[in-house]
Amino acid sequence: MLLSRTTDASSKHLYLKLSSGSSAYIPMMLDIYPDAAWSFVYRNAEDALAKTTERTRSSACIKSRRNPSMALSTKSSEHHVDLEGLTNTEVCSLYLSSLLDMATRVNEESGTGLLVSYDHELLPTIITDSVLEVILPYFGLKQEIDADPMLVREKVSKVLVQKSNNLARGGEGAPIWTKEEFHVSDEVKAASTLFLKDSTDVLEVVARRKRA
Repeated sequence: MLLSRTTDASSKHLYLKLSSGSSAYIPMMLDIYPDAAWSFVYRNAEDALAKTTERTRSSACIKSRRNPSMALSTKSSEHHVDLEGLTNTEVCSLYLSSLLDMATRVNEESGTGLLVSYDHELLPTIITDSVLEVILPYFGLKQEIDADPMLVREKVSKVLVQKSNNLARGGEGAPIWTKEEFHVSDEVKAASTLFLKDSTDVLEVVARRKRA
């Protein structure tokens, strides 16, 4: 009731979109809700890091330097690095890699979760069948899809082409989505190669194997 902000006791399903940093606590969520379906959306390593570091001062990854999760602390220990000795971009790369590692590990060990590629499955310019055939059914919407697949496809298309922001979060009148362009600097490329790319590659291998 607290999470959904509803007083409707007949509600059977609750869908939550959590911040990326929450991925460090997937095991805790599964301890509380062991039967919950969850997914982890990932994107190209360099683009993900460039997007995360666009607003360096307010980035959660920068704040994590002083208050790291257990996942980030473990990752820094594995690489024998001191968070205080890393650049902001390197900290963000390590931070993101720790989230990918957590999602991959929990997915492998528990057999739960769905690893979703933003670039190949959620871009509004491609609207793949995996949204209707894999992702939405996984979250319990197969009955609605089977009842009227064309209507669901239209609704999905409408949502994906709208860009959410603080003024209109995906609702009627939200601005139309345009392809995101990221400036991938040499610093981002180097930091991505240092920590993030390997974690992304491993996650993609696991995701492809699970879908095969």
